[in-house]
Amino acid sequence: MDRVTREAIDERLRVLEGVGGAVWRCVEELMRVRSALPDEATRALDAAIAGAREAAGAGVEAEEHTQREEQEPAELAA
Repeated sequence: MDRVTREAIDERLRVLEGVGGAVWRCVEELMRVRSALPDEATRALDAAIAGAREAAGAGVEAEEHTQREEQEPAELAA
């Protein structure tokens, strides 16, 4: 059992090391691309990212509100 567990853990670590390497390569490439962009494009990209984050947060809040509304009638009926 110990050997199987150790081998499984070792395999997962190898996979994660590969994923970590891929992530760092992507980060480096994005940094190179960003540094090549003019300042105006960088600001526009930053604004778009911020807008996407806000929209994602608003989507989560709307979903939570809908779930609360669906639960309230059931609670009132009980």
